[in-house]
Amino acid sequence: MTSTATPRRWRSAASATLAALALLVLLAGVPMVLWLAAEAPWPDPSTSPHDLANRLRQPISDPLAVELLALIGWICWAAFATTVLREASWYLRHLPRLRGDRTLHAAHLETVSAPRLLIATCIGAIVLTTLAWRTPATSHAAELGHVVTATAAPLPADARSASAAEHVSPRVESAVRYVVRPGDTLWNIAARHLDDPIRWPEIYALSTTLTQPDGGRLTDPDLLTPGWQLHLPTDAHTDPQDSSPPLPDTDNDRAIAPAEDTEDTERAVETPPAPTASERPVQIPVGAASLIGISTATGIAAAVALARRRARRHSQPDLPAERPNLSDAVRAATHAALAAQRAEHDEADAHEAGITRRPPPKQPAPPGTVTCAQRDGTEIPLTALATPGGWNLTGPGAPAAARALAIAILSAAPRVVPQAPHVRLITTQELADTLLPGLHPHVPGWYRAADADEALRIAQATTVERARASDDGRAATELMDVLLLNADLPTEAAAIAHRATSGQLAVLAIAGDQLANTAHLAADGTVEHTSGPESSALSRSGMFVLAPEPTRELIAALTAHTPMTAPPPHRAPEQKPRPDTGSQQTATIPEQEDAAAKPPLTIRLFGGLALHLRNEEVTLSMKEAAKEFLAILAAHPAGLRTEALTDALRLSHDPERATRDLVNLRRAVRRILRQTTGSRSAAFILHTADRHRLDPQAIHTEVDTFTTAISRATRAPHPDARAAALREALDVYHGRLCDGADYPWADEVREHFHHKAIGAAISLADHALNHSDPQQALTLLEHAANWEPTNESICQRIMHLHHDLGQPEAAQHTYQRLTRHLNEIDASPTGATTDLAFSARSARVIKDFRRTIAP
Repeated sequence: MTSTATPRRWRSAASATLAALALLVLLAGVPMVLWLAAEAPWPDPSTSPHDLANRLRQPISDPLAVELLALIGWICWAAFATTVLREASWYLRHLPRLRGDRTLHAAHLETVSAPRLLIATCIGAIVLTTLAWRTPATSHAAELGHVVTATAAPLPADARSASAAEHVSPRVESAVRYVVRPGDTLWNIAARHLDDPIRWPEIYALSTTLTQPDGGRLTDPDLLTPGWQLHLPTDAHTDPQDSSPPLPDTDNDRAIAPAEDTEDTERAVETPPAPTASERPVQIPVGAASLIGISTATGIAAAVALARRRARRHSQPDLPAERPNLSDAVRAATHAALAAQRAEHDEADAHEAGITRRPPPKQPAPPGTVTCAQRDGTEIPLTALATPGGWNLTGPGAPAAARALAIAILSAAPRVVPQAPHVRLITTQELADTLLPGLHPHVPGWYRAADADEALRIAQATTVERARASDDGRAATELMDVLLLNADLPTEAAAIAHRATSGQLAVLAIAGDQLANTAHLAADGTVEHTSGPESSALSRSGMFVLAPEPTRELIAALTAHTPMTAPPPHRAPEQKPRPDTGSQQTATIPEQEDAAAKPPLTIRLFGGLALHLRNEEVTLSMKEAAKEFLAILAAHPAGLRTEALTDALRLSHDPERATRDLVNLRRAVRRILRQTTGSRSAAFILHTADRHRLDPQAIHTEVDTFTTAISRATRAPHPDARAAALREALDVYHGRLCDGADYPWADEVREHFHHKAIGAAISLADHALNHSDPQQALTLLEHAANWEPTNESICQRIMHLHHDLGQPEAAQHTYQRLTRHLNEIDASPTGATTDLAFSARSARVIKDFRRTIAP
């Protein structure tokens, strides 16, 4: 290296030196102290059993105590040295990846145990510092979040400096100009334009005497500023993918924006590479020490969707109550499933907008498929465990793997009764209570026997039935049984396990040793070693695992579809005469906010994202990633913190890259909004105190109007004031939030607003009935029924009104429509609803009969 190292490098070198000294002292100094204190760590040999007995009867003397302490010290030192060797081996194996991805070190530190953390930190500091001194560090462009144009043009030969001639070989007679981009290093530039990263000193030597646009000079290979010019050797080739930066943020990011970038013209951004298929994960973290497969996550998401539809069947309007949020484990599973569904859209949007998305999960297996492990980024189906001889699952991770397997089977079970499950888990009641406490007694895909003998009989009966069907030429059942037992296996278990066949039977024993194959699992599910004739099925793999708390959360989601007790039939509210306003004081209704005081720009999310300028819809010519950024801010008027926003938008795990992408998204949205409104100074998006939010002085959102109106309705002291607030809320609710866009973050928010809108419609219909306006009430209830067609309470209200209005055919049509929608979720109308529909029909028949016999 031809220049003085930066202070940052010196600090890293000092830290690495201290780490090396600490390891050296512990590895070499401790044995010397122990040897000087007690010499050899083992006692003198005993000549006979009598001699050994005499030694044991002797009281513990001071020398003996010192020797015992020294022996303990030697054992601790041996464990320490072993850990040092393990960590050193890990860093040597991953050295090629550490050259290009320094964050791998931080990720490794999060996975090691507390005793290994200090050792891993020291060895990692030594390795990373060595790599840093061998390769230049990343330019400060990445830290500042700038994106600067990179151009290449030949320079005359006299542009070379005398200093360059001293450091570059005589064959370099001219140079090529290059402008620094964010994230650039001399190493990367040399690799990209010279096809050899080792030639970075040539670029440095050619560029040290150049006066940069800001008046500075290149004096340190680690410090590159965006916009600086570099000279490359003449054999450098240009990069056709070099592109221009986005519009600088002229408000909140003024401190980091280049002074010369002040135009509002659209510019392209650097397009990062899309994640390859191998980078897309198949295991989803759902809590501490808990990983499930993407196929299981998709099954959980389907169960949550069905549970919501069934819960809406009996939901009642309750404006003040907040909808319960999903638990952390269920939210992680559903968001992963939604991210996998829109993986192609995310990759295309990220490429178009020049941002980096975190790798989405891989596509799940077909519905009904149960997966139990992963190897090299691919899910392993449960059929891999259906091998002759069965499997002993041993090690600290065995119970967690059994829990994950049980959840995977439950998630794959069809939620509609006519569809039989493809996989059935057979276990004992005792083991079920241990693995999955609180499980509903009737869950598809699960059979709990009283004891192990009964579980064996159930599994054997299926095997016998399959054999009889084969002998009779009948189609055998496609059901696969998974027999999961404790270590204490009956004697018949080994014989049944010997007949295990792929797709038909798998026999597993937790902490057992009587079956033919064994897999020893670490706490994180990693299969450390296997044995047996079928050991290759799980070798070099990692089983999915679940801790008890995430397991309970997932059980609640998977059993939430259990049918509920039907509510009592709805009775239409008694119609009351309109109160005499002359005999009492007129209620004060809050005045509507003056339309002129509202900002001219309105963002609508209900029914789909739309932009309105002075009540006229304008075309939203915005990239999809920027649309999602605008939508999530509009859905959260109070704003979101950067960390929450990064997770919701699925941006890169790298904080610097994610921050840069947020800056680019913010600038892109501001640019479009400024072009739309003609304003050159409005901020539109505020970024203060690590929180992003829309500027309420410049943008009005209908989400804000809806939530404010609902809140005002819950506090209104008078029915008329409450009704006015509810009308205001329904005026802006045109459909589901972000309808047509499957953003993962919108899932729970959409459900919340949907529930509030239905409650508002029902409450306003009751208000209309109380004021003798059944037609208005019927219109509102029909709107609510269209929004939620499986809600039986709403349909009961509609049928009551149709009957009261003398429209029995309309009531019957409502009943048929409800029946059709309930069939989709394997349900049928309650007896009260049926009686209501047929009572209306009976009344019509009697009326027609009396008309026919009348004289």
